[in-house]
Amino acid sequence: MKQGVPSFSAELIQVSSHNKITPFRRRDIKVNKVDYDRALYYTHRSEWDNLLILMVRTKDDLLSKRIEQFLHAYHFSKDYTVVERNLYTLLRYIEHANYTFSVEQPLEETFAEM
Repeated sequence: MKQGVPSFSAELIQVSSHNKITPFRRRDIKVNKVDYDRALYYTHRSEWDNLLILMVRTKDDLLSKRIEQFLHAYHFSKDYTVVERNLYTLLRYIEHANYTFSVEQPLEETFAEM
């Protein structure tokens, strides 16, 4: 390996049995399921300021990226199809993340931690 060139570690992403990337950034960082619920709520209520704050605070890099792309398209794009495409991408990711989170951590385990 050359010096100064970063190498990618297998710990950075968690791969499911279907070879799809799960929404979690790293194994040792706990992503809060509430982030996905908040993203959905803020998007539904058009609370863009709160969505921006969530984008900065979330530990999920992909959620942050999807929010950033949507907000950028919403504020700067003149083409509504671009805004719509980014909105649907964000919503699909939230749905995927909620499903993946519920499969990996059933409801009983979530309430046991509280």
